[in-house]
Amino acid sequence: MANQASNGSNAAPELTNQLGQLRDILFGEDKREFEAHFEDIEHSTAKQLDQLSAQVHQELAELRAEITRHFDQLSERLSDIDHLHMERADQIQHYAETTAQHLSTFEKATESAALQLESKLDSENNKLHRSMDEKFEQLSQQLVKLEKSLRHDKADRNLLAEVLTQAAARISSPELATETPEKKSSDNAKK
Repeated sequence: MANQASNGSNAAPELTNQLGQLRDILFGEDKREFEAHFEDIEHSTAKQLDQLSAQVHQELAELRAEITRHFDQLSERLSDIDHLHMERADQIQHYAETTAQHLSTFEKATESAALQLESKLDSENNKLHRSMDEKFEQLSQQLVKLEKSLRHDKADRNLLAEVLTQAAARISSPELATETPEKKSSDNAKK
């Protein structure tokens, strides 16, 4: 039995070897073709993967370059906008300062002009008051003169009326005719 066991163990590798040879004869060509075809596919796939990888790397590099270019353009635009904003801010600040100076100058000029106008109006007002006072004084004096003149004229009329009355009385009564009008007027003046 031991012989059979050792014979069986020797026969198994031989059988396996024979089966391998038989398989190689029957399927060997197909297997080689399959392996060659598989190697071609593997090689083709690796080549395609390499090409695809290179293409992806190239496109990524181009995309990075494009993103970098756009980022640089945006940064440049932003820098230009910041610069323009700073210029505008400086212009607005300068305009505000200039306007404040103009307003201050205008305010001072207006205040000075107002003071001059007020002084001139006060002066004109004083002149007008003096002129009005002088005119009033002149008119008062003229009225006083006119009043005196009217009284004097009235007195002369009274004297004339008295003289005429005496003359009428003399004409109507001969005894008063002996009295002269001058004497009568001196008597009236004494009274």
